[in-house]
Amino acid sequence: MRLLRLYGRIAFATTVHGYEGTGRGFEIRFRRHLERIAPGWREVRLEYPIRYAPDDPLEAFAARGLLLDAEPAPFSEVAEAWPDTCRFERLDRGTLARDDLVLSQVFGLLVLAHYQTRPMDLRHLLDGPNMEVFVLGHEGRIVATALVAMEGGLDTNLAQEIFAGRRRPRGHLLPQTLCAHAGLFEATRLRFARIVRIAVHPAAQGRGLGRSLINGILRDDWTADADLVGASFGATLDLLDFWRHCNFTPVHIGTARNAATGAHAAVVLRSRTTDGARLKDAAEKRLGERLNVLLAGPLRDIEPGIAASLLAAVPAADHEPNADERAEIESFAFGLRPYESALPPLTRLLASRLGKVQAGGMLEDRERDALIGTILQHRDWSTVAEMTGVTGRAAVVSLLFVVHPVQQTGLAVHVNQCQRADEGPVRLGDVRLDGIVG
Repeated sequence: MRLLRLYGRIAFATTVHGYEGTGRGFEIRFRRHLERIAPGWREVRLEYPIRYAPDDPLEAFAARGLLLDAEPAPFSEVAEAWPDTCRFERLDRGTLARDDLVLSQVFGLLVLAHYQTRPMDLRHLLDGPNMEVFVLGHEGRIVATALVAMEGGLDTNLAQEIFAGRRRPRGHLLPQTLCAHAGLFEATRLRFARIVRIAVHPAAQGRGLGRSLINGILRDDWTADADLVGASFGATLDLLDFWRHCNFTPVHIGTARNAATGAHAAVVLRSRTTDGARLKDAAEKRLGERLNVLLAGPLRDIEPGIAASLLAAVPAADHEPNADERAEIESFAFGLRPYESALPPLTRLLASRLGKVQAGGMLEDRERDALIGTILQHRDWSTVAEMTGVTGRAAVVSLLFVVHPVQQTGLAVHVNQCQRADEGPVRLGDVRLDGIVG
């Protein structure tokens, strides 16, 4: 994205078919940015093979053996698929291994949707322990699929090794993440049904099929013994919104970007039992307590929209400024007090209120980005200015402190425009500050 903004003429070259992780990422995520930023971009395809002669039988054998040629169902055959026309099913993996058409459609969807899919995933799909395959079918064609693995139920000795960072047993991603990185020792004891992969056919996306598939998984007998159902994925706004609409709550965010996705890994959970609800609540609370510290440190470069989505989802300790803090904030908003001097009380107040305001849709995106980028992430003024489309420090500050009174609350919310019913725009000098973001 940075290269695209810097240069007027640039060529990107990548493979886009099969298991090439970065190439699939280009196809799935980067193309839409190209369409938006450079709508006149041109695509040139190399069709003649480089590694083999055309129609080489060895390449054909490898492609078929590893399902490199797997394709989802034709677009025309699933274009009319809706939740009420689809049949939910948990597939028998022995039967799946003998049904080339269904296996190809299932795996073709996974390769199309997930740019980290690799040959080992085909082995896990067919042979992986504690793994099940769920699908939505429409007139004999696969329109959505999910791979679900059962994790957790680990003994105390192993849990202690995981908590100390000495052991990382395979196949228990969610309990290990919550134990080793979120500090929740109890997570290793509970049972998790982890949605490892989920994919919906591009011809039928945006119709609620993904949510319908997840609801089917939640109702299935195989997941009945799980304390929690969850997933781990590269956090984007679209994915966080999807899981929120499925009533899953974010409980953890990774501190480093994944090398393949370029995103921070998020964990979302939905509880099934009393023990599961207790752990989920503890994880939410812990993320809420830690998020502000992480945003000023290892998450300093995370997208403000993602930070806002997380802040809106987790509980935050309410903070009412005392007289001294209020005086500092007011002297910055209405006087000449430097921003840096008012930063500590601003941080405490914003951290406690921003989630509620964001959840209520009371901030424009660039105001949200300015608040998070400056006060919580401590980014430099030029970076925030570029991010919000304004010029210079003064313009960023004006985004922080344009005031709009909210009815029945007695608090003030940052918005871009405000109009008095009788006199025109409200100016800062005419308004008594009753609060910042609330």
